[in-house]
Amino acid sequence: MGPRHRIPYKRFNFQSGPLKWGRSPTSSQFCLTEPLGLEDIATLFFDQDETRATYPFLNDLEGFAKEVYSNVLGREFDQAGLDFWVGVLSDGSVGLPTFMLEIIRGAKAEPQPGDAPELTAQKLADVAYLSNKTDLGAYFS
Repeated sequence: MGPRHRIPYKRFNFQSGPLKWGRSPTSSQFCLTEPLGLEDIATLFFDQDETRATYPFLNDLEGFAKEVYSNVLGREFDQAGLDFWVGVLSDGSVGLPTFMLEIIRGAKAEPQPGDAPELTAQKLADVAYLSNKTDLGAYFS
């Protein structure tokens, strides 16, 4: 959990961060009867003061998408990507709480036959960027 914390907030997680998601704050016993899935954790992250402070413009889907993309992948959208993601946010097929997770999944998706070489190269660069962020998060947690 720790390295992923770096992605939405532009900072590294606190060493006690993973305990919040799986252990009771007053003991070393797990307080969850079942492990949380990534979608559940993303939803819990979304409903935090820090998230609202980092992404204050939730009514502006384009602004929200641009800021998330910058935080997650460290670059700007290409217009086709922006149009796609704003479209799926607008029609509700991707929810705001899981948007960051879907951006990561999209970046890590295998290139498809017929993809432009530029798209394939960008996907490889995005995966390397995410891997470096994860490594840094693990180092500092």
